[in-house]
Amino acid sequence: MRRRALFPILALPAAALPAPPAPALRVVFGVSRPPFVDERSRSGIALDLFAEAARRLGWRYEIQHAPNKRMLSLLRQGVVDVAVEVPQGEAGLHFSTPFLSYRNVLLLPPGHAAEVRDWPDLAGLRVCAWQLAEAALGPGFAAARPRFAQYHEFGNQRDQVRLWLLGRCEVLVIDRDLLLWHLRELARSEPQVAQPRPEALRTLPVPGQAALDWFVGFRDAALRDRFNEALAALHADGSYPRIVNQHLLGTP
Repeated sequence: MRRRALFPILALPAAALPAPPAPALRVVFGVSRPPFVDERSRSGIALDLFAEAARRLGWRYEIQHAPNKRMLSLLRQGVVDVAVEVPQGEAGLHFSTPFLSYRNVLLLPPGHAAEVRDWPDLAGLRVCAWQLAEAALGPGFAAARPRFAQYHEFGNQRDQVRLWLLGRCEVLVIDRDLLLWHLRELARSEPQVAQPRPEALRTLPVPGQAALDWFVGFRDAALRDRFNEALAALHADGSYPRIVNQHLLGTP
C-alpha cells in the first residue's frame, strides 16, 4: 500500500491575510425631487455631492430612498447608517456641517399688491410649501398657519410650482433656485401651462429666516468627522459649486 505524503499546514500570521473589505454603508436619500434627487437617473445635486465625497473617502455604499418624514426614523432605528439631507438636532445622532443650504422666498400671486412683512399677512391666502416646512419655518409660521385659507405641503415640488401656475396655490414658500429650475422645466415639458414673464415674478424673503441648512446624519461620529473633512475639501477646490451648477444651470 502506498502512503500519501502528508504536508504540514502552515498557519499564516493574521497580518499576512488581506483585510476583508468594510461593509457597504446603507445610505438613504429622499424620494425624487429634481434637481436634488432623481431616482430614475440616480443623479441630482444631493446624490452627486455625496458620491464625490464618498469617492474621496473610499466608501462603498448602497442607496435607498424614503420620504423625508421617515429618513431620521430609519437612521435612529439602525435601518440605515447615513441619511442625506435631513434637519439636525436629534439626540443620539451625529450631523455634518451644512450640506445643502436653501434660500427660501415667498412667491406671491401675480398682481398681489398688499404688503407682506410677516406670516400673519398671508391670512386668507392658499399657501403651499415643501414637505416638513412647518417644522423648519419656526413658531411664527405655525401660529399663523390656521389663518391661511388652505395650507399644503408637497414631497414633489414640481407639483407645488405647477399648481401655483394653475392658480390653485396663491403663495409658494420655496427655494429661489429650485423655483426657477422648475419654471424652466415646466416651460419645456408643459408649454400649454401659461407662465408669467420672469420680471413679473414677485418674491420676498421668508420672514425671520435667511438660509435654511440641511445636513447629513450619521449613526457613527467618526464617519461624520471624515465626511466633514471631505465636504470641506469639495468647497475648497471648487468641486461643490461645480456640481451644483451642473444641475441648476447645465454648466460643465
